[in-house]
Amino acid sequence: MSETKSGGDNRMTEESVLKEISDFCLKAGRFESARENLGMEASSIPGLFGDYFASLGELDRKRTAACLVEVCLGKQEGLSGRAAPLVLYLSIAGFKKYFLPYKHVLEEEYSEPSNMRAWVASPDIPLPTNMQEYRKHWSYALLLHRTLRQLGSSVFFAVSEELLRTAVSEAFKKNLVL
Repeated sequence: MSETKSGGDNRMTEESVLKEISDFCLKAGRFESARENLGMEASSIPGLFGDYFASLGELDRKRTAACLVEVCLGKQEGLSGRAAPLVLYLSIAGFKKYFLPYKHVLEEEYSEPSNMRAWVASPDIPLPTNMQEYRKHWSYALLLHRTLRQLGSSVFFAVSEELLRTAVSEAFKKNLVL
């Protein structure tokens, strides 16, 4: 892949963007150094992607944000659980404007009745190790909840109230009100 410098030529393709996201999620390629971040240092791992994102030109940031949302929503099998936190992280880290165009699809995911049924039935158990199951666990809903709050969603309040009212997981309920 040809690298793009800040304000660069915007040469990234969807395929190359997905490769970078996959590399980050798998701690490979330019993100291999994330393997060294253990324990408390692991909290700095999203910053590696943040630094990378900041180095991109405007159009490449837009492409990367679009692909991140698609991966978060399950486009790349098995990566949504690792990509979803990046959408929240980048939104908080000053890149919210790149995710605002996708607020409606995140709202649709958050308010989808079958998703809500799965999340409210999800017990207080550890995160699934199978990333395909991750989107059915309440921790995924919590990431969407926090991302939509950051993006200024108008539908997030009603859905969050319903989840809070009906969830079986006490941990989920506690985190929804934080």
